[in-house]
Amino acid sequence: MLESKLKKEIREYVKSRGAFWSTVTGGVSSKPGDPDLILCYKGRYVALEVKQGRKKAEALQAHRLQQIHDAGGMAAVVRSIIDVELVLDAVDKGRRPDGPVDFISGQNVLGVYI
Repeated sequence: MLESKLKKEIREYVKSRGAFWSTVTGGVSSKPGDPDLILCYKGRYVALEVKQGRKKAEALQAHRLQQIHDAGGMAAVVRSIIDVELVLDAVDKGRRPDGPVDFISGQNVLGVYI
């Protein structure tokens, strides 16, 4: 599936769960490595970097996700609606991983197992 199609499906899914979403586009107010989607879900800041297949977050993207996590937000690299569902379910349960999650590897985005 194309990454653009997956992003559209994710936007529709998070909206159906009651989340507010916004996309980050290049410009004077954006920073290099900003995640693809920013959500407000049940009062939590959630950042999603959308990847296709086995692609990993680039170093700057991983760094930005770590910064979001360190500031108290939830951050994840997602590749499917199921990944997004797991992130939102964790928010529902009041759980927060030890670092930004990359669902393909079971590691956080900086390579540390969680």
